[in-house]
Amino acid sequence: MTTLVQSNSVENAVGGTAVITVDIGVAPAAGDVVIVHGLWFDGGGAGTLLGVADNNGKNYTVPANSPSTNDASAGQIHCARRICDGTEGDQITFTFSSNFVLAALWAGHYNAGAGNVFTFDSDAKGTGTAPVTTPSITPTAVNALMQVASAFSSDGLPQGAWTQLAAEHFSCSAGYDLDVDAAQAADFSGNGTYTDHQICFKAAAGGGPSFRERSRRPAPFAPGIAR
Repeated sequence: MTTLVQSNSVENAVGGTAVITVDIGVAPAAGDVVIVHGLWFDGGGAGTLLGVADNNGKNYTVPANSPSTNDASAGQIHCARRICDGTEGDQITFTFSSNFVLAALWAGHYNAGAGNVFTFDSDAKGTGTAPVTTPSITPTAVNALMQVASAFSSDGLPQGAWTQLAAEHFSCSAGYDLDVDAAQAADFSGNGTYTDHQICFKAAAGGGPSFRERSRRPAPFAPGIAR
């Protein structure tokens, strides 16, 4: 069963910089997944994300449907993800191409449970006027993990099947669901226009022993080779 190991969020209300960093507290273990959603707002324009990396130099992957559509009143949601190998740091930095006016990050660190491994499934983005009904993702396997973040022109919090992830910042927030078996749409309270991004991971039984387990096994006997 997937669990939320830790979460954190951070905001920058001063602006004048293109960089924002969130500290998740403890470096993730091998096999864990870290998902970070980021709010970009500069008063109207879209933001370009140059890269996402942690304090150990490990790069995060930006999924195909990130960022969300820019909304002049709400901003834009960016996303980055990493399935960890155990060498990651505990601070993740988003670097944009230009300075923002407001920015925030929401980070979720998850464990798939004994014997399970994470696999990226899909991501999607939505935009419109509240109530929030988009995007929606149908997982390709049961017990999926999903995380979503939404930027609002008015206050909005995750609701329904979603649990709030960390804190609300600038009337924008994120949520997660650890056990999704069917199509699930973003669902936030709030008014006005919105733009959001949702991501899904499968968490299923691993496909065999780990590298460490294999390395402890003796090599198979081959005739004619001295042992």
